[in-house]
This record gives sequence, C-alpha cells and structure tokens, in this order.
Amino acid sequence: MLAPLLICLAIGAAPSDGAAPANGAAPIVRFDAGAVTRLDLHDPGTRRKAWDTLHLLAALQGLANRTAPRLYLRFIQPADDYWWAKMTAPGEWLAGRPVVDTSSLDELLTRFRDVYHGAVVYDESVAALSLLASTVAGCEDLLPVRFDAAPDSLYQTLVASGRLPLGRDLRGVAHSKTEAYRWAREHYLVAGGCDATVMAYYVDQYWLRATHDVGHANACLTNHDWFVARRGFFFDLDPWDDEVPVDDPGQPVGEDSRTMQGLLKTAYERNGGAMIHVGGFVPWAWKYTNFRDAGGKHEGVPTEWRYAEILSAYNAYMDADALGPCGMANASFYQHFPLRERYPQHPRPTESELMARGLLDAQGRVVPGTYVQFYVGDYDSAAWLYQEFPHHWDDRSRGTVPLAWAVNPNLEQRMAPALHYAHLSATPADWFVAGDSGAGYLNPGALQEPRPRSGLKSGLAAWVAHCRPLMARWDLSIVGFVIDGFAPGLNEQGLDAYAQIAPDGIVGQKIGEVGLHGTMPYVRMSSDVGGVPEEAAKRLAPQIDGRRHAFLTLRTVLVDPGWHKRFWDALREARPKENIQVVDPYTFFFLVKRYVERREAHRGEPWPRKNVVWTSEASDEGLTVRANDDGPFDLAARGGVDALHSPAPKERPSYVYFAVNERFHPKGPVRVSVEYLDLAGRVGLEYDAADGPYTYAGEAKMGGSGQWKTAVFDLPRPSFERRENAASDFRLINFDADLWVRRVEVSAP
Repeated sequence: MLAPLLICLAIGAAPSDGAAPANGAAPIVRFDAGAVTRLDLHDPGTRRKAWDTLHLLAALQGLANRTAPRLYLRFIQPADDYWWAKMTAPGEWLAGRPVVDTSSLDELLTRFRDVYHGAVVYDESVAALSLLASTVAGCEDLLPVRFDAAPDSLYQTLVASGRLPLGRDLRGVAHSKTEAYRWAREHYLVAGGCDATVMAYYVDQYWLRATHDVGHANACLTNHDWFVARRGFFFDLDPWDDEVPVDDPGQPVGEDSRTMQGLLKTAYERNGGAMIHVGGFVPWAWKYTNFRDAGGKHEGVPTEWRYAEILSAYNAYMDADALGPCGMANASFYQHFPLRERYPQHPRPTESELMARGLLDAQGRVVPGTYVQFYVGDYDSAAWLYQEFPHHWDDRSRGTVPLAWAVNPNLEQRMAPALHYAHLSATPADWFVAGDSGAGYLNPGALQEPRPRSGLKSGLAAWVAHCRPLMARWDLSIVGFVIDGFAPGLNEQGLDAYAQIAPDGIVGQKIGEVGLHGTMPYVRMSSDVGGVPEEAAKRLAPQIDGRRHAFLTLRTVLVDPGWHKRFWDALREARPKENIQVVDPYTFFFLVKRYVERREAHRGEPWPRKNVVWTSEASDEGLTVRANDDGPFDLAARGGVDALHSPAPKERPSYVYFAVNERFHPKGPVRVSVEYLDLAGRVGLEYDAADGPYTYAGEAKMGGSGQWKTAVFDLPRPSFERRENAASDFRLINFDADLWVRRVEVSAP
C-alpha cells in the first residue's frame, strides 16, 4: 500500500528536526524508497501508485539538487548504498556531513517546499503526456502528478485536496502523441524554457500497460532527476520512418520519426550547433522493435543504429541508458561531486621498455605474433556505469590481465564518482580508453558532409570541441570503438577530427584493418567475445598464427576481469607454441604504429601472385581464417590430414570467415575454390561485394562419397573491404552438417 508514504501530509509544517547542524553544513536528506520497490507491479492499481510516487520523487529530487546536493534516494540496490559508502568514507567528499534519514514523502515535500511552486497534472489519454510533464517540471519548477480518481491517489491527496496548487494542466493539450510533442516543442524548445543541449529519451506511461520486463527501475523514472535539474526536453518516439508505432496506431506512417527529427533540428538551431546530450535509449522491449509484442518490424540492433544515425545527423549523442540495467537514481546529486582538474593515467610505454619486454627486436621492429587488447565495455551509459561497474571493478582478479576499460568521459556529468574512484584505484594492468565513439555514443560518419538526413553543415568541429576537454581531464588519447552503424565510415575530414581527439589511436568499424592516418594509428574492431571463456578461447584459437603480425581488439560486455583471465589462460593453452601477447591499449597502438611505419616501403606493392591460399598446414599471410561467435570451428585430424572442422549447426547455419590480404585487391571477378570432405549436407558462400557485404554466391551439395572434393564459387563483383563479421571478406556457410575443409584458394583471372 502507498498510504505509509503519504501520512500526515502538511505542506506548510516545519521539518521535525530543522535545527541547523553544529558544523554549519546543511544536512543531506536521504530518502528510503523501499516501500515503492515492494509494491506489486502485477496489479494495475499498485503499479500506478509506484509510477506516480517515482515520477514525483524524481522531479522533486532534480529540483532540490539543482544547485547543491541536498536529496539522496535509496532505491536501486546495492548501487545506491555502494556509492553512498564511497562518498562518505573517512576523508571523502561527504565524510562527517549531517544526514537526515526518512521514508516519509510528506517530510520531503515539507523540507523542500522552497524548490517547487505546485503541480503539473497529466492524464492517460495520450501516453506522451507523462514526458511532457517531466519537461514542464524542470522548466517551471513543478511536480508531475497523474490524474487519478482513486481516493488514495497522489492526485486526490495532493492536488484535488488543494494542498499542492495546480501550476499547469496538460489534460486536453493534445489528442495524439505527435501533437503533444509539437505542442511541447513550441512552448519549451522554441520559446526557450528548455536547455537546448539536454534531451532525454525514456519510456512514457505506456509502461503501465507493459506485460513483461516491468521491474520498478525499468520505468526509468528515477533517471529523470538530472534532466529535470538541467531543464531538459523529454521524448519517446519511433526512429523508423517506414512503420506506425504500436503506441499510436492511428498516425501516418513515419510521423514519429519526422517528429523526432523536428525536435532535434529545433534544439540544434536553438543552441547554435553545439553537441546535444540525449539520455536514455530506445524502449525496445515494449515499442519500436519486433521483440515480442513491441509492434515493430525491425530487429533491436538495427533499431539502435537507426536511432544513433538520426541523433548524429543533428549533432546529438547518446548517454545510452538501455534495458536491462537501465535504471539510475541520484544523478542530480552526483553532478555536484568535486572532480580534480586532471586524472593522469600510467606513463605511456617507451621503445626501450617494449624492447625489454621482447615485443620489439634490437632494430626496433615489432616481433611477429598476435597482439590482443581487451576492450572492456559497455560503459557508454551513466546507468550501466552506476549499476554494473562496481562488481566488475571490484572483482578480485582485476590486475592479473591488461584491460582497456572503455568508459565514456562524458559520463562524468551524471556519474562522476565512478570515474573518480576508478582512476584512483587502478592497478598497473588497468587502463582507460574512451568508449563508443568518444565522449558520447554517436556515429561520427553522420557528422561529416554531406549529411543527407539533416542537410546541416559539418558537425565535426563541434564534436572535437566537445570531446577534447573531457578526454584531457581523464588523460585519454585512444577511442576504443568508433561505431558507424548505418552511417558512412570516417572520411579524410572525419579521420582528421579523430587525430585531434585520439592521437594515440582508434578502433573503427568501417576502416582498414590496420594503418596510419598521418601519425594516428588505427585498427578495425576484430570481434565480440562472450559466453564461457574457455569456449570463446577455443573458437578464437584456430585464427592464431604466430608467424605473422596480427592485431586483435576483442570486445567484451559487462564481464569480470576474472573472465578475461580465464579466456587468456585458455587461449595460451590452446596455442602453446604461438607468440600471443595480451597488452594494454597504449602498448597495442605503439606496436600498430611501429608495424605500419616499418611496413611503409611495401604498402604500394601488389600481391606477387594471382592467388591467395589458406591451408590447414601452412599460411602465407595471403588468406586467413577468422573466428566469430556465429562461426565455431576447430582444427583437427580427419582421414590422416589436418583440416578445419565446422560442427553441424543446431538451428541456424553457422559460418567460417576468411580475410584476404589487403595487398591482394583484384579489380575484377575472382574465383574461390574450397576443398572439402564429401560427406553430407551443403556448403555455401557469401562475400563482401559491391552490392553489399553478404552477397550470396551459391552452394554445393555433398554426395557422401567420403572423398576430398572441390567446390568452386565465382564472385563477379568483389569489393573485399572486410565488411563482414570479424573484419572478413567472405564466409563459408555450413547449412546442416559437419563440414571439413583443408584448403581454400582465391584466384583472379
């Protein structure tokens, strides 16, 4: 029941313990919202009570903490208590600060009656009105209250009773979703009430109808506080322009997407082209995707990429509070955390140190081998950093393997304590790089001219101006993953911009495998690794060939340092005779740069033969096999010879990926010959073609002879730009049975 939160409401009453503390510092009020977390969300009535309480609390906290840290919530555990303990430890920011603990909403409203003027009321006639209420709350210093005729509702207790004056009534201002946002755009973005550099994309009250994934924190209402404090603009719209959203089925096709772009363009015009911070994420579990009853026709990742593409076209970046660990509390409190001017990392490696470690030879050349860096993510969201970082960072294995912690530096705005304490407690094996695309998740290719979606001038200068001071504070000179999604890859101007942001290196998605742009080294992202670490290492092991130079960036998401240690141990055990080195990101890019510099004399030379070959017995660097999660394979003996074995797939087809040496770049058709053991099933091929990265080239059906046979695939328009998974050029398709391969040749007439 909600009643205990509302007892003895008396807005005009003085706080029960309002005496000034002895040290003169105003007390911090710490509110225990545990009663809300115990409300049954399966019951529509109590779910609405939870929504109403959290919505009001978030706005009240944002207003209370706008200029100073005054109100702290205990809501998402153990995160809230974890960070509180850090900040109040002896010698820390809040050590000795007076604290008043309460679980009475009445007391909160009384204590902080100086920060609000009344209520902004909305109803459920249009779901978007709840987000309009959050926008109005920040712009007009009001508390959002949903209209509800139930006698114990917040509306009846606070507004209908006259205890909370009605400051703004949103009932009837719009009769459709997009009409609601057009109204808010004119009244708050155009009129100037909002901060046009701050926006928030969180699920609206459609969540009240959700049938799954409806945890108390998943409504993301407590995430609103920082955006209320900053007078941000809230929205929840479908990024796709080829569908009608499930929450507004009567609108024209694509109206949501057009409305979203109209809001972003208005914000861009209002702020003069500065970068826009957009918190939140597509509510994919309930809207805009084909997941369960979300009503869309697109998969989740393409929906994320479309959203990122739209944001980027208008100089906006994500602070991506995505489901599952999407909930966050207290960002408006953390915004006041006192940061240092600079947080230096460990000294960068030197040539003499790398020689002593055996990574460079006496002539300063990179020793042949496979060099691996772990990109440890995804910390491009304040909510994920707040909820997930503590138990991964505190893992007892941290320090045993070099790790590149990919923490976006812009997260200091909402989650400063995490960055501060991590940098101060890093071991010699802990290094930091900027995560997805830099100081915020966007597609930098959509900042480049021409910008077909928005038609705006280049946003690269604004991006550099945004990133550089944040990168400097945290001593970052590497961007661990530049995400391109549906946007173009970096052109010359884009690479020039990143040379200013990340002079020590970038990992790209649509970029050459390894190279230099001026003095900035770059590599392409290799692959994601996850699951059981020993199995992941087994999938990667056949790709390792210590006789050649290879630079692999392996991305992990929300896994412990202990996982990386087990993976590394298993990889060394699987390939004990190979030179495999796991290195920190700055060592990694030093080696990349040195390798490319010493390779420069051969860069213009073509591949000396008309073919490239991979066999299970030898490698000439012409053709290499690549590991990926959808392509498990191993090297094993079959019929007296070693061969690559792709196990029979359980459901969908599995794949074996190959990359062609970048010096072998035919200008016309090529032929791929695959020598396979003729047992049963089918083998096919898809390649990176001028028409797309997964162009189908046909299949061969096996006859069961038990002999080694050769299948031939003709590729009329190869581009071989390594746009397939694992930075590959083509993949064999194993449709339905065990596949054994001992030789693959790519030849050009």
